[in-house]
Amino acid sequence: MWNRAQITSSCCIILVVVFTSVQNSGSVMVVTGSKLLLDCPGMDENPVISVKGSGTGDNSPSSSSSSSSSTSTRGGGAGFSSSVEVGGDKSDEAWDRFRPMLLKCKAAYPITWDFMGSKPPDLSVETIVEVDNVLTPTKRCFYSNLKVLASGYTGKESRTGNYTCKSFDGQKKASIYRFAHDGTSIFNTRKTMEAKVIVRGGVAQVFIPCTANIPNLNATVLRIQDENKNVTFVSLDANSIEQKYDPKVGFFLRSKNVTALSGKFVCSGTYRNETEVVEITVAPPTDFIVSPTKQHQTFRNSRISVSCRANEPVEMRLNNTNVKVQQHLQELMYKTDSLKYGAMGEVFTHPKQEVLKGEISCVKKLTGEVLYTWKYDTDYMCTCNWTLKPDLFKTTRFFFLLDRTLRGTIRAFGLNTEGDSYYMNLPTPRGELSCTSPKSAKVNMTYIACENPVECQIKSAFLNWFDFDHRAYAMESAFSDEDGEDAANQTTISQGYIRSGIIKCGVEDYITTKIAIANLDTLYIDSIPMKNLVRIIAPESNVFVGDKMLFTCIYEKFQIAREAKFAVQYKNGTINFLEIDKMDDRYSFDLEKYQRTSYITIDSPDISSLLCFVPVWNSTQWKNTSLPLNVSTASPITSDSPLNCPTDSSPIIILQRNSTISSRRVRVPHLVSNTTISLYNPVSEIQLICRANYPIQWVYNDVPLNTSKIGKVPCSQSSSMKKVYEAILHIDPLKKEGTGNYSCRKTFAVVPQSYVYVYAVGDGDATFVNEGRHMQVVKHTDDPNQKVILPCQVSNPEAKPYLFLDHEDSEKIQRLDFSEELQYDPRSGFELDLSLAPEPVTTFICSMSSNASSFGVLITLRKQDGIFAAGASGGSGSYKDSQSNGMLIGVTVILLILVIVLTSGLYLMYKKCQEATSKTADVSQLGNTTGFSSYDDVRIQADDRENIVGDGTYNRFN
Repeated sequence: MWNRAQITSSCCIILVVVFTSVQNSGSVMVVTGSKLLLDCPGMDENPVISVKGSGTGDNSPSSSSSSSSSTSTRGGGAGFSSSVEVGGDKSDEAWDRFRPMLLKCKAAYPITWDFMGSKPPDLSVETIVEVDNVLTPTKRCFYSNLKVLASGYTGKESRTGNYTCKSFDGQKKASIYRFAHDGTSIFNTRKTMEAKVIVRGGVAQVFIPCTANIPNLNATVLRIQDENKNVTFVSLDANSIEQKYDPKVGFFLRSKNVTALSGKFVCSGTYRNETEVVEITVAPPTDFIVSPTKQHQTFRNSRISVSCRANEPVEMRLNNTNVKVQQHLQELMYKTDSLKYGAMGEVFTHPKQEVLKGEISCVKKLTGEVLYTWKYDTDYMCTCNWTLKPDLFKTTRFFFLLDRTLRGTIRAFGLNTEGDSYYMNLPTPRGELSCTSPKSAKVNMTYIACENPVECQIKSAFLNWFDFDHRAYAMESAFSDEDGEDAANQTTISQGYIRSGIIKCGVEDYITTKIAIANLDTLYIDSIPMKNLVRIIAPESNVFVGDKMLFTCIYEKFQIAREAKFAVQYKNGTINFLEIDKMDDRYSFDLEKYQRTSYITIDSPDISSLLCFVPVWNSTQWKNTSLPLNVSTASPITSDSPLNCPTDSSPIIILQRNSTISSRRVRVPHLVSNTTISLYNPVSEIQLICRANYPIQWVYNDVPLNTSKIGKVPCSQSSSMKKVYEAILHIDPLKKEGTGNYSCRKTFAVVPQSYVYVYAVGDGDATFVNEGRHMQVVKHTDDPNQKVILPCQVSNPEAKPYLFLDHEDSEKIQRLDFSEELQYDPRSGFELDLSLAPEPVTTFICSMSSNASSFGVLITLRKQDGIFAAGASGGSGSYKDSQSNGMLIGVTVILLILVIVLTSGLYLMYKKCQEATSKTADVSQLGNTTGFSSYDDVRIQADDRENIVGDGTYNRFN
């Protein structure tokens, strides 16, 4: 029989999508749409269908530049009146069954597909949306590509049928009928079928659906006569039976003799010297018909609907065996001369109702005769769940060779090898789909994959074709038995990857269907995911101007269409849609996702976030997501940039962040002289390059460093080439101990000439540079400066540490609030007024927690009589102390140099200095360059304290 895929509540969930918008306080720059918008039909026009890849059997117009044929049609009315047959008059040529067919439909409004045929086709649907401006569009075009795959040899699917592209209200449509010989069947039907005679106006008529896979097939219908077990085929009497044949519909028989159309018939057709017959049993007319014909019913969307038509008044009656149910009964009248009386019944249930069973019958109102009875029982219903197992959530690396375009190019893909810059590390959730029923220890299951609502709608009309032993993919059905105990009698299908589809499960004759919708991380059963539909995957969000990185917008396919568009948002609210020359649409068949990937260059320090806009397949609205970007203001430089060469007065410092080829990053050098920068992972190597016109050396927090490379390098400036001195310092690996002030100065100079303060953020955690250490700070009592620095430097400038005062007498700790007496600088630590530390010896605790649940640095402040001496005697030295004490140290160094010059000679000393600076730097020990004077390192444990006291103070640790 013919099946038509329709959008109904019984076969597919009605989508309700919540849209988000971007708040824009500034202007919006217009993005130019694709050239394809110029060929899109108008809003008042019907859709346009074109055909690609029809094979040698297509007799449609073809282009001289392509071997595949193509045709197009603009639709008109409904049914077959507007369809266009592609196949011509030659019945001896069939469409190549080994080649797929691509139907392309385009319209200025959202569109969907209907299919009318005898068997389900193996198809996939992809929707693409193009606009001239995402936020304020003036022109849109929706493209829906329906790809019909080559027919298999099981006889359960066929590509023959009528394909209709239409608007969602059904007012505008275009249809095209396709014949497809699969190489095994002439007729596009089952081998045995049933039909029923209908009497209208005293004339009996019957449709015998012997549709064909061959256009203009010479088919006949014969009656089967069985006399004394001698089966013969007899031609129909042309005088008493009128017959017509259409290979798209079948045979249409009419006769005034009702009994002449009842019995057994065969359809016979011959193609290429092969003959095929299909047997049909035609039942005589009855006085009633019912729908559905399956007696045992299960609830779909908490409802069961049945109907009945008869030649006399009928009604529905309920017989509930346990509890009262919500119901809706209605009598109907039809404008026909037979079976014009009808009745409809609906039974509703609630998810909290554990058991609900009963019967609903169609009975004659006058006599009470029961014509048909349906049974329902919630005990037989299936409950399905998706379980994501932690050990099954893996990351798979893919790379792709070809782009998927509107021209239907097939993309090649495979696992990536190291060194390939085009690859993706995508999360691939794995898990199990399980269905249970309290009525049986084993549930029969079939999973029918469909990637979007259109595919699900078409396949839902052919659920009876998908048997329980049918497996769409490499899935195994297993009886679950964990730890020797029966796990709720569940039947499980293990999925390699989450997929959308239709779940068909049943116990005995009770069949339940459910819709499974795949999101990015999980599978939703009979519900629509509203969040996490689109996501941006980026190598990192902390970037520099000039960096070029591979960004990917990944979005689920059930509700979202292509094409995604990238945009950047600036700090003033302006949104700029990016015109990207090469879009790499990365897609894999085993993921329910689309990926739009491209290298994007960060061209401005004013960029605040990267946006990805994706269209909803059945709406004019777009969804979006954003990735906040932290863009450094350092100036990028090139090999011939003037910034690449130092001036005569002071050195320059260049930051070079190197990455591997496969890291999806292209980084450029940046000028960072006299600035503060933050460095984040991942990065394979970090170099600080100092260049000057004279010999130079690196100093870290007033401690000279041995650089790994020193010498003279060429430098081009103003079309001239010269050689300058260069000293390279490696920071590898990137750890919190690398945080500090790096200065580059002339050899033997006492004052830094250029510096860069580096926050070694690493993986982004907010930690103290001196994490877990005990620091001692000595302050002279006669010092007129009543401020003291407590060295609690942090590796992340965004960190918000707290300072606690330890009251040894009361064994409590107290959090100090920020005020004029207490300030904080992430480069040096807490600046404390001595009025907050009246005792000769005071203990402080630096913590990242507001309640001191974790300790960071323990500091002892000791007041000392005598000559002024202030500073941290156990630490890495503070940035402010190095600046204030620079002059005193400089004078001492100058005097020492003069003595050395008088005794040894300046030239010999210079040669020895060159030898010393050629040693390799060990920056991994930057945090331990100075030792403690009187205290050993003590790593503080978080559990060395007692509970918090309710008055706001805290019990001190033991």
